[in-house]
Amino acid sequence: MKRYGWLPVTLMALIIAGIAITVYWGEREAFMDREMWFGIVEDSYTSPTGLIRTYGRAPEEQYLSETVGLYLKQALHAEDETRFMKQVDVLKDEWLVWQEDDVFIPWKLKNGEKATVNALIDDLRIISVLREGAAFFQDAALEELAEDLFATIERLQLTEEGWLADFYDWTYGLSSERLILSYGQATQTQAYTTILREAADRMDPFIPLIYDRTEGTFLPQEEVHMVDQFLILIEMERQGLDTASFHEWLNQEWTNEGVISGRFRSADSSGNGIESVSVYVLMMTYAELRGDRDLADVADKRRTALSASFDNFEDVHFFDLYGFIEPFEY
Repeated sequence: MKRYGWLPVTLMALIIAGIAITVYWGEREAFMDREMWFGIVEDSYTSPTGLIRTYGRAPEEQYLSETVGLYLKQALHAEDETRFMKQVDVLKDEWLVWQEDDVFIPWKLKNGEKATVNALIDDLRIISVLREGAAFFQDAALEELAEDLFATIERLQLTEEGWLADFYDWTYGLSSERLILSYGQATQTQAYTTILREAADRMDPFIPLIYDRTEGTFLPQEEVHMVDQFLILIEMERQGLDTASFHEWLNQEWTNEGVISGRFRSADSSGNGIESVSVYVLMMTYAELRGDRDLADVADKRRTALSASFDNFEDVHFFDLYGFIEPFEY
């Protein structure tokens, strides 16, 4: 079911090439090797059916589609066909929802119930790694599944402006009217770039996250997540947009507090004091793009110390666990 003929060329090229922000450590060291990481995932995060939990605690029965793509990426980096194909089978058996020719991936499974909406960035990550796996393992069935998934997104989530809506609800047959800027590496069109420039102009110190296409404006946020902020900032830096004011604020926050929180209140820029490995990994990338090696070193040291501080994985989110190894590819 190839329906790519009218998809914007720029967007299609990005999808085929892979949707990712990749952090290569360079001279820095990963906290653990990949085989150790796989062992932790299998011992602490994996259910009897192969689903990967959000946290490493046995009673946890929430699963996110983001874990599927992240795990597949590491299996592919390891050239581990057995692990890769096993997780693809889990995707087929536990996740996929078919409605005639359309196929969806719910963004969450919880207590045996599937959500009725997808998450664009997670879907595109899975599609990208399926395509890479199809080429590497010479498996045409992986390419066919990727094509079916993308054809559904193209048909139901591509807007008139040329970007992809952040989700689709297949129960109501409705697509979102929102553009989430941290998904930007998956939706680089001229319309997106224009909105990104407008968001950069509104930096104070944080960047708007959600643009409402019906209202033509950004939605207010009571709380900002630093993973989202850094993903947007990295995209801005790569497009040559000015992020100096955030860079200045970030250095001052580190000087004053000695930590960069995972979440901040928009009203007064106060952090919640809870740190995140993935935040420091992305902060390291942003600082390197800014040419601030000192700040990158600070983030790297804090990432390493934080990774070493966990004596179990019950409260470690899978996305943070993903930051223990190299390459960190979002």
